[in-house]
Amino acid sequence: MKIGEAIKSAMKCKKITQTTLAEMVGVKSQSVIAERLKMDNISINVVLDMLDAVGYQMTIEPKTEGDSIIITK
Repeated sequence: MKIGEAIKSAMKCKKITQTTLAEMVGVKSQSVIAERLKMDNISINVVLDMLDAVGYQMTIEPKTEGDSIIITK
């Protein structure tokens, strides 16, 4: 799973739209969020800002077998 997909999943769980997320992180429009969610090289600061806005956090821990991105509720 790519980070953009993980953020989309978090947004869906919290029922947050791209427009609302844009307002929450202080970007100009929904299209900025849409572009960021498509990016393969999104910066960690942008990821952390978006996750924080939807009430999630990133945890870094030793890798186990399986998917490298796990979304928990």
